[in-house]
Amino acid sequence: MIIAIYRFRERVDKETIRVLLSFPVLITILILSQQIYPTIILSGTAVTTAILIIYLYFQRREQMTDDLTHLFNRRTFVQDIQKYIAEGVNFYVVHLNIIDFKTINDRFGEKNGDQILRGVANYLKSINVLFKVYRTGGDDFAVICRNLNEAKVQIFANEIYHRFEKPWTNNLLPSTVLVGIAVLNYPNHVKAWEDMIELIEYCSQQANQQSGSRIYYADETSNEVIVKKRLITKLIKVAIEENLFYVVYQPIYEVSSKRFKQCEALLRLEDPQHGIVYPNDFIAIAEETGLIFELTKIVVEKVCRFIDEADQAGVELESVAINLSSTQLSQESLIEDILEIMLHHRVNPNRIVFEITEAAFISNSGRTLNFMKQLNHFGVKFSLDDFGTGFSNLSTMMGLPFNTIKIDKSMLGNAIKSEKNSKILEGICHAFSEVGFNIVVEGVEDSLGHEITQRTTATHIQGFYFAKPMRSPQLLNLLSLKDLNLP
Repeated sequence: MIIAIYRFRERVDKETIRVLLSFPVLITILILSQQIYPTIILSGTAVTTAILIIYLYFQRREQMTDDLTHLFNRRTFVQDIQKYIAEGVNFYVVHLNIIDFKTINDRFGEKNGDQILRGVANYLKSINVLFKVYRTGGDDFAVICRNLNEAKVQIFANEIYHRFEKPWTNNLLPSTVLVGIAVLNYPNHVKAWEDMIELIEYCSQQANQQSGSRIYYADETSNEVIVKKRLITKLIKVAIEENLFYVVYQPIYEVSSKRFKQCEALLRLEDPQHGIVYPNDFIAIAEETGLIFELTKIVVEKVCRFIDEADQAGVELESVAINLSSTQLSQESLIEDILEIMLHHRVNPNRIVFEITEAAFISNSGRTLNFMKQLNHFGVKFSLDDFGTGFSNLSTMMGLPFNTIKIDKSMLGNAIKSEKNSKILEGICHAFSEVGFNIVVEGVEDSLGHEITQRTTATHIQGFYFAKPMRSPQLLNLLSLKDLNLP
């Protein structure tokens, strides 16, 4: 055993070597004891005890450490945070997230990706033996620093950040990787361990989104965001249970008929105590918490009921558009839920149009395309929302199952500013028209925007200049009007 340990000493950490070396020591003590007390049989008991100690050690170690890097794992990280907070210890957490590490794995293989992860782990372990280092996720690491002041923690964080500007491997891989670093302190920034975990996630997101140096230091406002997020999550859950969500509809003007025949459904929330909660606040949190799938079903349900109302009232309503995010598109079971709701209300699927942004499509084009094809098979239509804000091009869009292209309001805004951009807008609309797409220009808010839109081949116009979002009774009245008296 001693020869094997010596031979493979470079691959085994020091703590494990100490445990393994204790076994022959224990056996030696056993033999000596047996010679001194020959009447007492100790060998079997001692060997069993030694084996049990070693087994329990490795079992506990396996639960505490990460297999790839041999760092402490997320479970140990959470336990240590709980322990330090319970003891009232002042400590900093320096959290690292390797940005877009999935791309490295996809492009160069997991073996090479693992090589980089091990390099990062070895570097973090080598900085200071007094710091505890953890691998808290696939591409996440954390260091807990005790008895360190703010200035020294900043130096430490900067040292790590600049190390990431250098390669992690010696081969031909492009092995420099981007990192986001979040720094936070107990007790200055949080009071409970649950808040610490949430704040780490939030600060890590902020670090990754920063331009320039991606080091984010938590402050008082950071914790306020966590408190607000927790409140809104609670409000969403209550609103789902008590049916507090409602839908408003923004009419879409059809150029050829000079009528409103379509509209876009927009989800709204008004809490009895806290008032209006804006979509920019609750949609992102619903996606993070997984509640977005319930909200999707609520919107589809309410839209189907409205379509049925319109039919009962005898007004012409061709279709209603509903927004879908990349998160919603990731759950295939949502397809069955959507179809089931339509079937229950006897709504023809071709009267529902799902709007998908360029960003949502690009983030997972394969899964999104599969989602679209399955629903398109039953007659559901799709619209590409916010065209002009992403990275897609005309040739890409031509081959996708979209029926409608919605030109983002930013393109119209640019067209208002210069004749050159106005010509570009006209050319894009013309190209889509030539291959049979419906075109909706969004964000028409004044007469100048309307004038520029009229020069294009847009089939539909949407914006405050024509109509603001409204409740279903008001929209039914608007749809029933024969003379709209529009500008």
